[in-house]
Amino acid sequence: MDMKVKAFWIQESFDEYSSLINGGEFNVLKSFRKATEIINHGMAIVRMIEPAGFVKNSEQRERMNERIKLINQRWDIPNPPARLRSLRNSLEHFEQKMDEWVTKSPGLNVVDFNYGELVSGLSNMDYFRNLNKYDFFFRKQSVNLKEIYEWSKEISICLES
Repeated sequence: MDMKVKAFWIQESFDEYSSLINGGEFNVLKSFRKATEIINHGMAIVRMIEPAGFVKNSEQRERMNERIKLINQRWDIPNPPARLRSLRNSLEHFEQKMDEWVTKSPGLNVVDFNYGELVSGLSNMDYFRNLNKYDFFFRKQSVNLKEIYEWSKEISICLES
């Protein structure tokens, strides 16, 4: 089942990410890639178990609702981390966030692919992607990668039963 594969990929990416930041050969871009993989695989699961925001037609919406109903009848899939969907959507619509930044940023500063603490004195709007250990920030939103990892482990257990 695809959900089981995605949960495994979250765990694999998390292990690789943890190795990078905890004594492995640290590489900022590789760390961001692994963190983004965790978020994207998590959202792939969310799209399987929750209704989509936009569905083209009523037939497609019916199939989606039936899929969700059948999954819920078969397994007790835990709820995803609270901010996963909104953060992933912001990453997916990166260009819109850039447009907003260009028109609203007070100083037009930009901090992107930053690893570590946030720099004081800058607007939240000036931060694009930031990692601080297991917290992934994009603009004003954040998600904890450990929460996604723990959620994926719960899913794996749930799917085994």
